[in-house]
Formats: sequence, C-alpha cells, structure tokens
Amino acid sequence: MKAELAALCDEFYTTTRLAMKLGLSMERESTLHFFDRVRREYPSMCRFRRRDDNVLVLEENEEEDEGPRRWLRLDRQTFRFGYVAPSRQ
Repeated sequence: MKAELAALCDEFYTTTRLAMKLGLSMERESTLHFFDRVRREYPSMCRFRRRDDNVLVLEENEEEDEGPRRWLRLDRQTFRFGYVAPSRQ
C-alpha cells in the first residue's frame, strides 16, 4: 500500500471518531477491561495515559517515527481511533 500511495502523498493515515448520544461509563474497572482487551489484540499498543482533560489514550510507542502506529482515545462522549502509515496486509 505504501508504494502505491507514495506516488500520491507524503503521509497517509486513517482516523475515526464515534460520537455517543449517551455518555460512556468511565468507571475504573470497565475502562481498564476495555483497554486490556485492545492490548491483548494489539500487544504493541502499550503506552497508556490519562491526559489533563481526563481523556484516556492508548497508543503504540512514539519512538519509531517511521512506520505504522495505532492509537485509541476514549472520553465521556466520543471514542476515537486511528492508524498512521498502515502497512499492506
């Protein structure tokens, strides 16, 4: 995929935002269980943090500037995720 897209653009990524009408439960056990399930599916997503605005973020290490990188963000009203430089599968 990179070879074909390199002719058209310098960088490629996908991002999705899912807005909820009802607020999501931000209880400790349910959110930790959710992020643990995601980490089992994608073991490279190991950087888990809470931002200043109470948003929870799980992402792959930022050490690798090049190559694919996934991220996931959860707050009370939205669920967002993305994939930077996806590899061909």
